[in-house]
Amino acid sequence: MKLIRILEIILVFFCLFLSGGHLSAQEFGTHWISYPNADNSSEIWFRKTYITYQKPSQAKITIAATGHYQIFVNERNISREVLLPGPSDNAGTIQEMTFDISNILREDSNTIAIWYAPDPQLHTDKQISLSYYGTSKYGQPFYYQTGEDWSCKKACGYVTANQEYLDNRSYDPSWKACTTEVTNWTSAVRSTDVRQYPLRDNSYYHQGYKVTKILHPEMVFCDTNSITYRFPRQFTGWVRLTIRNAHSGETIHLNNYTYICNGRIDEQACRRFTTDSQHDLVVEGDQYFQTDQIQNIEGLVIQPDQNWAFE
Repeated sequence: MKLIRILEIILVFFCLFLSGGHLSAQEFGTHWISYPNADNSSEIWFRKTYITYQKPSQAKITIAATGHYQIFVNERNISREVLLPGPSDNAGTIQEMTFDISNILREDSNTIAIWYAPDPQLHTDKQISLSYYGTSKYGQPFYYQTGEDWSCKKACGYVTANQEYLDNRSYDPSWKACTTEVTNWTSAVRSTDVRQYPLRDNSYYHQGYKVTKILHPEMVFCDTNSITYRFPRQFTGWVRLTIRNAHSGETIHLNNYTYICNGRIDEQACRRFTTDSQHDLVVEGDQYFQTDQIQNIEGLVIQPDQNWAFE
């Protein structure tokens, strides 16, 4: 028993070593998974539920990704930023981040879910590498990593360069919940890409992105097929469009963003993983589109947010 305890302690110190440094020349300690036959445009949902009998006393997640992502634990977004840095933000260097999730864990089960969007510039089946580790209520260390026991599914969107597409008819609001039925999901596969990418640990100091200002259009121009909104100045970020009484399957284009409506009450069309230069916003739709469906339009100015993050 003493030998087992010693091995457990060594394992925890090894996990902390993997997550505690600032720079790693190559991907030391990563364990990459991907969606089977991954491409470089389809967005993917990943998830895994860990069964526990007592709430862990302390736990962290260390994650590396070759694209942009949002990460949820028990349906809560654990990042403070609206957009986390991707590889293209730092000359192809993969960003690794650590989050302390101790205060949002539950006693019975804990679900980690990731919405992943690939970087179109990186042609690789390395998508997500994650470690979940900490100590139990009774002080015993635990450590889990991404593998073929994770489930994955194509999400309802894709990205190409600075363009995004979302089909809201296919969005499942329960995809990140612990009660989600995963019979129509598939098992993740281990990456076959043997290339090594530069890895940077941003656990303590990282540059994410935050909304710094919300702008509203000051001029509107209409013609027979479209409506153009002019914001008071040019900015980099997102445009958020609120739509009412849309038809299911109705397609709306907002510059380089395409949104397909689900037709349920109010819905919002907005980017998730890419930014674009905005000034004149041209809104175009199909035969169902009516200008009076637009209830509100906002320009979200997104800028880098450099943080010290002692998790």
